[in-house]
Amino acid sequence: MSINKIEPKLLNVQRSAAFLGVNPATIRKWAKTNQLNGVKIGSRGDWRFTREALSKLTSNPSIKEEQKKFTKIKQLLKANEIAIQTSATSQHTHLIGGDSLPKEHVTKYRKIHTKMIRAIANNLDDFEKGTKIFQDLGIEVATDANKDGLTIEEAVDGTIFLKQAIWKKLEETGLLKGLSTQDLFEFSQIIGSYCDILSSKIAFTYHNLFMEEITSSEKRFRVLTEKNADAIALVDRKGKVLHASESTKKVMGYTPEEFKKLSNPFELVPPNERKLVTKLFEKLLKKPGSVERTKYQIMHKGGYAIWVESVMSNLLEDPDVKAIVINYSDITARKESDEKVRKSEERFRALVNATSEVVYRMSPDWKEMQELRGKNFLIDTEEPITNWLEKYTHPDDKLQVKEAIKKSIRTKSFFQLEYKIKQVDGTYGWIFSRAIPILDKKGKIIEWFGAASDITKQKELEQQKDSFLGIVSHELKTPVTSIKTYGQVLEKIFQSKGDVKAAEMLSKMDTQINRLNDLIADLLDVTKINSGQLQFHEDYFDFNELVNERVEEMQRLSEKHKIIVVLTSMKKVYGDRERLGQVLTNFITNAIKYSPNGKKIIVSTFSKGKVTTLSVQDFGLGIAKENIDQVFEQFFRVDGPTSETFPGLGLGLYISSEIVKREVGKIWVESVKGEGSTFSFSIPIKKAIHA
Repeated sequence: MSINKIEPKLLNVQRSAAFLGVNPATIRKWAKTNQLNGVKIGSRGDWRFTREALSKLTSNPSIKEEQKKFTKIKQLLKANEIAIQTSATSQHTHLIGGDSLPKEHVTKYRKIHTKMIRAIANNLDDFEKGTKIFQDLGIEVATDANKDGLTIEEAVDGTIFLKQAIWKKLEETGLLKGLSTQDLFEFSQIIGSYCDILSSKIAFTYHNLFMEEITSSEKRFRVLTEKNADAIALVDRKGKVLHASESTKKVMGYTPEEFKKLSNPFELVPPNERKLVTKLFEKLLKKPGSVERTKYQIMHKGGYAIWVESVMSNLLEDPDVKAIVINYSDITARKESDEKVRKSEERFRALVNATSEVVYRMSPDWKEMQELRGKNFLIDTEEPITNWLEKYTHPDDKLQVKEAIKKSIRTKSFFQLEYKIKQVDGTYGWIFSRAIPILDKKGKIIEWFGAASDITKQKELEQQKDSFLGIVSHELKTPVTSIKTYGQVLEKIFQSKGDVKAAEMLSKMDTQINRLNDLIADLLDVTKINSGQLQFHEDYFDFNELVNERVEEMQRLSEKHKIIVVLTSMKKVYGDRERLGQVLTNFITNAIKYSPNGKKIIVSTFSKGKVTTLSVQDFGLGIAKENIDQVFEQFFRVDGPTSETFPGLGLGLYISSEIVKREVGKIWVESVKGEGSTFSFSIPIKKAIHA
């Protein structure tokens, strides 16, 4: 019996699968393992089966298992179509406009996604029927999306989000674990094929809609390619170039005529990559409507290699194209940039590994720690974490860390802070952390890069130093007080005896003892500040009255300077009167000390809103711009014009700064070298909450 006579009675793989209600891949598997008798027809050896042979399998128990294989998945897709559709539609609408998208458009895409889910559920076992349904859906989606003004990418992305939503739901329910590797492959192939068919049809329909008004197929293609910076070529199934866009000259150096003379475009691909590209082309030929995307090198006419991103679309069965469309995008610059980034990253990693510093990277808003190299001091992060503040930072220091971060983000400036942090062994140590913002071309923060030093031992030494200073200062205070008392007694004795010279010497000694007392008091205050034991006694008081008292006291000590007072009428303020008086005294003392040739000092107050501000201006040496930020640090001192130093330990302004901070105020200085300085502080008028 001839083939022509039996052919009408034979069913192909797709129809045989539909006849038995199984997957086409299962039919092929049975044919290869001789579980199903059939014949091969044509040059490609396509299988054909008689209905009698297929009917014999209906009584086989394995057929029923195959028929039921995707039953649970079908049921799940149908039962959860709303949840899957909601997830896919939400992502799709967010991509193409979110809240700005008209409601009727959202409703439309919701219905389309629902149709897709039902089509997949109903056609897992009938690929031939499903292919036709998804081709029709592709036309419907493209037509509606084009009317709504969506780009082809925005229209196609809807299928991607749907596929993601389906896989997510199947993973959540655990159904995927129940499938064999073969079944999982078949299911994945079916879903992927349907989505590829849909995407391809959307793309084809977009092209058709765009080119409807152009009568000539050749002219339509030219209009499309001439507007595209990428090179575009049409080839037949053997790879012969049928047409090439003008952009081939710009991308590859070949004119369209020269490009068409190539035996096939793959001869430009270096031998080491040609096999891979050829395999992708062969794979593409087997699936009408499919798309293959890859990156590889091709040889430019100029004799050098360039990188391209190639997108091949099988449009052989599209009546308006009847060819494989290959799109070439020149990505050489991007590849070179990526390579520079890769090498830079390697150098950076080498530097990170070589340094002893803790290194970290943070997200723009600091909510996520993207990476941490703890250097055996802190626990490394294996992946980005969001609970880094709770995991590493001491509870007492969280607030100040947050405040420092807010300030750095707001000002796009350095983050710099000393604070306690949990070490690898679970105990707390100290770090000095610094981070800089990485900005894009528009000045937007894209991430933070930071380094931290282990200063635990340094802090321990500082605590030991503070303890030592506290003990020494305390021990010195008693004998110095006794010396002062004895000196004052002796001064009175010499005065009563008329020994003026001796009395004068004792008076000078008393002055030096007062200076020594002030130094001891400063040292005690510093140790109390560092240990958090500086006492405050706050209440409402007359601020201007305090200013007048301290100015009067200081005026007695300096006959050379005239202290001018400029006061603004104000209400009482809340704070520690003595401590704030101490700040004012420090300001005036510094003004006198650092303006040896000056004749006046101006002390002024003013109120604005809920804040009172005091300023002390001198006309002395001034402070260099580079030293402005250091004046309130411990032991910082300003040198004179000839490098001479002035008496004192450099603690007064540090103590003043800590007092003002404790009063929830601000302290600052404005200065010009050689012209003088203005020291100021401001505090809330009403009672403030201490941080």
